[in-house]
Amino acid sequence: MRLLSLLACTTLGLTALAAATTTTAAAQGYLERKDADAAAVIERAIADVGEDARLFDGRAIPAGADLAAVRLLASRFDRGMAGADRSLAEISAAGRQRHAAVIARYQTWSTYGRALVAAAAQAQAAADQAARAAAERDEATKAAGIATCRAFRDEVNADPRTRQYLDRAARLDQGVPEFWQTVEDGAAHLAAMRLARTACARADIKTACDFMTYGRPSEEGAWCAAVVDPDRIMKIGARNLARWHADNLTTGRPAEKLAEYEGWIEVEGGVTWQSYFSGAKVRAVLEARLAPVLAQAGLSLADDAGTFAKLDAHYAALEAKVRELAPTWTVPGASCKGVACAAAKRGVMAWNAGANLKKVTQDAPSWKIAKNALDLPTHRWKSGYALIQVKGDPMCQLRQWTVSESYAGHGRYQAASEAQLGYVRWQACR
Repeated sequence: MRLLSLLACTTLGLTALAAATTTTAAAQGYLERKDADAAAVIERAIADVGEDARLFDGRAIPAGADLAAVRLLASRFDRGMAGADRSLAEISAAGRQRHAAVIARYQTWSTYGRALVAAAAQAQAAADQAARAAAERDEATKAAGIATCRAFRDEVNADPRTRQYLDRAARLDQGVPEFWQTVEDGAAHLAAMRLARTACARADIKTACDFMTYGRPSEEGAWCAAVVDPDRIMKIGARNLARWHADNLTTGRPAEKLAEYEGWIEVEGGVTWQSYFSGAKVRAVLEARLAPVLAQAGLSLADDAGTFAKLDAHYAALEAKVRELAPTWTVPGASCKGVACAAAKRGVMAWNAGANLKKVTQDAPSWKIAKNALDLPTHRWKSGYALIQVKGDPMCQLRQWTVSESYAGHGRYQAASEAQLGYVRWQACR
């Protein structure tokens, strides 16, 4: 009986020991797996981001490194270390021994990372400080620039017309074909440019006034660029005036249109072949307009030969066309007698003293009567042609004439002393 009890106790003891051993083994297996999982988190953190000596050499950020890339790298290290630190804290003492190699790599890796995070934060703080300082300097520079620009405007725009002159100077400097037509206007432009040049020399007006236009190019900047050399702008303006006259010469019929107008050329009063085809009258008008403005700019008419070359070419072509067409024309009209024809002769010869009157004709023998709204006569008129030979001309002139007599009442008209002359056509003397 005692033996049976002893055996029973022994059996129970062995069972309890076996159970305790099993429980211990299970606990140890769980800790090992937990330690392994934590070590795996650390390894993934190390694998996720690595050192980059171009951005951080472990002690300092190299000169010229991209700070945005440095901040990004530091942020990735910071996130990886936060997770790895939590996992490292969960590893048991035994696990630290089992995973000593991983933990050693982590210590090296995290040492680099913590130094990087600190350096990136320091660099960011320095950059922020530099940005604030630069912004303060920029604001001070902007305020000073605005004050400078306003002072410049007050000085230059004391006369409201100055802006107009300086705007034109700037456009001329930029190649716009503008000009002025009188020396008085030229003097006003020159005075405005000299005033602005003195004011522009005191400061960087372009930069100052660009602050007023939010970075867009300011008109004051264009002014200052133009007035560096006022004499150059004066020459540009004067040459533009000459070029405009060359392009817009009012010289009457062009040669290619002469036949369409049956050879008639717009001339008033007496004229000779030489005086007309030399272009002397138009040349005199051009010289009167151009010479003073060119001289004011330090130029002469010789500097504007292009204008007069075009004038000469026009009259040369017209003269050639007149010679070509002259043999084709006849004298229109019928034989002319009476007071109208006598007045026509007097008018023609008054304008062409010394000429040889070859023939006078009239459009019709009867007068044409003009009446008002009440059907009462106001005047009567006749017209016709006179063929004259002017001394020195290579051919005769056919002149249009008109005689007009005002109504004097009671069926009578006030006699005209002479005719009015119309256009001229050079043609053969027959």
